[in-house]
Amino acid sequence: TRSIEIAKQLCKEYEGNILGISSVKPYFHCYSIPETKEKGVIHRVYFNPNPIKLHEVIEVIINSFLEYSKVGLVNSDFKFWSTASINTIARCDKVVLYTNTNFFKFIKSKFRIIEGVMNDDVPRLTIKLAKGIGYSRDPSEENIEWLQQKEASFGEFICLVITRYLKNFYNSYKVQLDRRALEYERLYKKGKAEGLDIISDTDARKLAERIFIELKERHSYDFKI
Repeated sequence: TRSIEIAKQLCKEYEGNILGISSVKPYFHCYSIPETKEKGVIHRVYFNPNPIKLHEVIEVIINSFLEYSKVGLVNSDFKFWSTASINTIARCDKVVLYTNTNFFKFIKSKFRIIEGVMNDDVPRLTIKLAKGIGYSRDPSEENIEWLQQKEASFGEFICLVITRYLKNFYNSYKVQLDRRALEYERLYKKGKAEGLDIISDTDARKLAERIFIELKERHSYDFKI
């Protein structure tokens, strides 16, 4: 809790200078000023610091804002959890930075400064840039339209994609799957369904591989499959 309060105070010290604050629970949210309507915020960076060192990550981000603002437009924002709890302490996305390509390249050189305060893990399915630092791209406009979802967190986006492919799989094999489900139910009532599945292990493995291949090729996520 003390580290979070220190982080909030750091942000407030620069409010109106380089930062704007729009804190909405459960997050404390800051954005760079001057604001811009230019597109380009396409990179998401997830930081997983030791909870008692969270303010050190915020300090590096703010200092990077200050340094970069002398040569370019920061056009970025970041958020962190506004309260400490068992849930937030265990999460790997304690701090999230949303940024553009130029500032992303700049702040990557600062990751070494916070290496000593980071936990090792990053959010599942993100790309690990460094110890405790994960990365993903914003969904493209094409993907957002395809999902019929205007905004989504990284986890929500991945879940939406997987759900859509599962739905498509069911629609493609509805007759076969319904027949297997009925057969499973019949055997289950007789106590003979042990070891049986509606979808075989082989089919499930092929479906999972297909989903992740699509995520990699269509949605530009660099997964190891």
